[in-house]
Amino acid sequence: MLQVALRDVEFFGPIGFFPEEKILGNSFLVDLCVTLSKDEKGGFPFLDYALLFSILKKEFSEPEDYLETLAQRIMETIKSQFNFIEKVNLKIKKKHPPLEGVVGCSEIILEA
Repeated sequence: MLQVALRDVEFFGPIGFFPEEKILGNSFLVDLCVTLSKDEKGGFPFLDYALLFSILKKEFSEPEDYLETLAQRIMETIKSQFNFIEKVNLKIKKKHPPLEGVVGCSEIILEA
């Protein structure tokens, strides 16, 4: 098993349920870890993590209501582009969500 990961990747994007979140945007921290399967020769394929970053960057630039929907879209894009990826583990933290109180972040975790 080989894992390739990007940790604490920061994005700012129009993601959130409330209309003002689409206008003002929100800050996010992302952890992405993918597990690669061996190729037919018993080695691991090369995966340029810059390609994973470009997928994240594109998806965080698109408006979205729910982090769960965004995470599902990211996971599906990664799995469709790289057939040698066995598993995707994605954590998205929304920094300072608009709640009545001081909250450092909200977080979703998707593993598939």
